[in-house]
Amino acid sequence: MHSLPRRRRRSTWNEEIFQADVRSEVLRRQPFVTLSRACGARQCGSGGVRLSTTQYGVSFGSGAGAAVLGWPSKGGIYVLRPSLAVELDFLGLDRFQDAKRANSSSDEELHCNKMRQLGVVWWEYEGDYRFSLIDDTWRYNSTSVKVGWPATGGVWVSKDNGHGSKRKGRRYIHNAYDMEERCTVIERLGGVFYADPKDCPDLDLA
Repeated sequence: MHSLPRRRRRSTWNEEIFQADVRSEVLRRQPFVTLSRACGARQCGSGGVRLSTTQYGVSFGSGAGAAVLGWPSKGGIYVLRPSLAVELDFLGLDRFQDAKRANSSSDEELHCNKMRQLGVVWWEYEGDYRFSLIDDTWRYNSTSVKVGWPATGGVWVSKDNGHGSKRKGRRYIHNAYDMEERCTVIERLGGVFYADPKDCPDLDLA
């Protein structure tokens, strides 16, 4: 899991101004769906500003797909962005309606367990994630993991490090009609198959 260096703390007055600016900017620039439940395998953020924001389960913006956010019992926030139609279906989420965070912690945790199967990113501090939306220097590691779960068992995984190695053909994954078709595309693109999903180092399934 990846972590980012701690941001130097600002004075109380500056921090309050900073928090207000970030809240305003995040709400203004919301480019995708925001989901309130999740868990993940990759870690980002080791410190920084904590923000208190309205916790929506799903909220659609002007961009394609959705951003799925989650608050697991261990703390921090999990992020899946963009979350495509196939992934929203896999998670049992409505692809067209906004939704607030689950009312019960048990439901939230169940959703987190499901989210971890899609290789989401974990931020130790929500403020770091929010800040990353408006400051490129704070963005989490750009490694991209796409996962396919075939009905016959096992898991298909396609991974890119985000440093110029992304192949154009990998975008076909976005056009998969369902999870089975997604698995086929990942296989064609040279993805890795794990007969035992727990053997995949990019998924936190422990």
